Amino acid sequence: PSAWDLPLRAAAGAVGESLSHSGPRGPGEPILRIAISHPLLDQELLVLGSTTLESLRWELFCIHDHVRGGPERAENYCFFFHDTFYCSTSNADRSSDRYVNLAHPISVWASRLGRGFLQQVSVSGVAFGNLDLQLGKDYLFLHQGDCEHRLRVVGVHLAGEYDSREASLYPMLVFGSRQRM
Repeated sequence: PSAWDLPLRAAAGAVGESLSHSGPRGPGEPILRIAISHPLLDQELLVLGSTTLESLRWELFCIHDHVRGGPERAENYCFFFHDTFYCSTSNADRSSDRYVNLAHPISVWASRLGRGFLQQVSVSGVAFGNLDLQLGKDYLFLHQGDCEHRLRVVGVHLAGEYDSREASLYPMLVFGSRQRM
């Protein structure tokens, strides 16, 4: 396999599920460059191997969070990597009137087409270092019911002397605009 096909877990390392983002980052911690594409806005962010999916979600800017019912509707979201949905709402919150299982219709559709079983797990505590990711492969961020963003790992390197040492600065926007309404 080419270098583009190799999973990034080896580079990102296995990290614990509950990591704090205060204080300095670890020496030589992996930094991934994530490109997020949407018809209205492209963004690129740097994330640490210890950055959680939840942290990334709240750094992503999407105009639909502001015009489609605002933050009230923005709570539900999911990421899709390979055969797994990482969903924002825990089983305890599923009885809420506002809960919408964004992964369910896609899972049913895939099952009907014989595409296999798609897992659904909580996004809570899942860090980039816990995922098997590939450079250049498209992944999905879904929120607001039908607003889709394509995620792609476009680079990875070990933190060096020119990277910020403060973990709380990650995810760090490096490309795109954040025009507020």
